[in-house]
Amino acid sequence: MLDARLPHVHGPHGEIGGWRGFVTHIAVVAIGLLLALGLEQGVEFVHHEFQRARLETEMRETFQSNLGRAESNLRILNGFRAYLIELRNAVNSRIAGGSDQSPKASDPRNDIYVPPLNLGSYEASKINGSVSLLGLNRVRLYDRIEFQQNIMMCGFQHYLDTLSELRAFADRFSRTDDHAVSKLPQPDIAGLSAAQLLEYQALLAKMIEYDRQYATQTAALKLSYELMLNGVDDLNTLVDARRNINL
Repeated sequence: MLDARLPHVHGPHGEIGGWRGFVTHIAVVAIGLLLALGLEQGVEFVHHEFQRARLETEMRETFQSNLGRAESNLRILNGFRAYLIELRNAVNSRIAGGSDQSPKASDPRNDIYVPPLNLGSYEASKINGSVSLLGLNRVRLYDRIEFQQNIMMCGFQHYLDTLSELRAFADRFSRTDDHAVSKLPQPDIAGLSAAQLLEYQALLAKMIEYDRQYATQTAALKLSYELMLNGVDDLNTLVDARRNINL
């Protein structure tokens, strides 16, 4: 019963509390911290690369979608402008004492639905800060397109405001289309006085000009989309391309 085994006690290996042990301990801790920091930076880099690639993909999808919308808008704007010019010519004829007939309000070219283009993905990236993941050159390219977008929106606002003025003018008289929401109503020009014809002529000229401006700005964006989709990486190419547009 008294035969109890006692554990053997060994002295510690190495120096106790020596400077070498301390330095070794610090080195191990430092290496561990560096490894952890490197791993964290690596994970963050991969995450940022994923975000950047996703943003670029979203922008390409936005350009592709806007390209189709731009082509449709240009077709509608050009047709509507031709309709307005024919209508203005009829008004001019009446002012000069002629009797030219205006195109009917039901004319297929009388289409005013041309919603503006948008850069949703890029606008969102500026809000959440992911735009900072792009290189300086890419940001400059996208900023240029955003600048064109803002000019186009100003043109669209003028377009809308003038449409409202023409609608208000037509509301003062018997309209030829009380049911067509997507068409511009028009009064019977045969019943307008000389002063009213002059007022209508001025509004039509204003509408023609803003239609042309909106179409030109849309065409500029369309060209920028095509260049970006084709891989352009030079800001000057994007800027100079605007000079080739003639509407």
